Amino acid sequence: MTIELARAVFAMCGHHGPITALAEGASSAAWLGAFGDQEWVVRVPRGNSGRPRPDYASESLLNRALREAGAPATEVEVIEVDGVACSLAPRVAGAPIQPDQWTDEFVTDVAAALAATHSIPTAPHTLPDAVARFHLARIWPLDDTSLDDHPVTSRLPEVLDWVRSQEPRIREEAARTATVVHTDLHWDHLLRGDDGRLAGVLDYGDAFAGPPAWDLACLRYYHGETVATRVADRYPFGKEVLRRSGPIGIAFALYKLDKTPDRADVIERVAQLTKRMEIG
Repeated sequence: MTIELARAVFAMCGHHGPITALAEGASSAAWLGAFGDQEWVVRVPRGNSGRPRPDYASESLLNRALREAGAPATEVEVIEVDGVACSLAPRVAGAPIQPDQWTDEFVTDVAAALAATHSIPTAPHTLPDAVARFHLARIWPLDDTSLDDHPVTSRLPEVLDWVRSQEPRIREEAARTATVVHTDLHWDHLLRGDDGRLAGVLDYGDAFAGPPAWDLACLRYYHGETVATRVADRYPFGKEVLRRSGPIGIAFALYKLDKTPDRADVIERVAQLTKRMEIG
């Protein structure tokens, strides 16, 4: 289904050559093709994903605001195929950031991109409310699930009591003033150009109105304490936001564990993050 939609979008733009599967997420699939010397990415909604269809139109408006604020977001065009909205965007020249590539320049660029993102008013944009998003994603303790039924009870029983004790702090931080947050700053969404600078921040499709600490929590989870601390040092009031990201980071880590409870690398990352939070 997704490849037929992608081919239709490319055909509408005059491209009838081969296309390549690029990525597949929870709600979208991405396909790569070329017009002349420029590569383009088409994203189409995945059928029966169990999640609402992605709102590419809202993402396009948000990305425009992001670029105006100084964040390196892509320009997204919405194209409909038989009533199904799809997105078309130029492929950003760059590669996913690697652990040994966080130079001072790249760190500064990421901090600036986050500051720009978090400066955008949420009101003009159709973004999910943080509480609704947390609830929809089944993020303990911000939904109606029980920690007793969470994979952490069987995978990491040694941290269960401490995690449970953090519930008031998690709720307090999650309820703080909301801004636009990216929510998923993993390796593939932070592209490094040939010059070593930040070439683009990809996929604001899951952005929501939430506490800025959520994005710092993402950096801690995916890239480690050293990277998160270096970014925070270059971010306005970064030390305070980093401190607040601790409790949010617990909820984020448990969310990742709930999604992939049997991946050894996820279990280890959650264990290490929880241990750092407990010691800190």
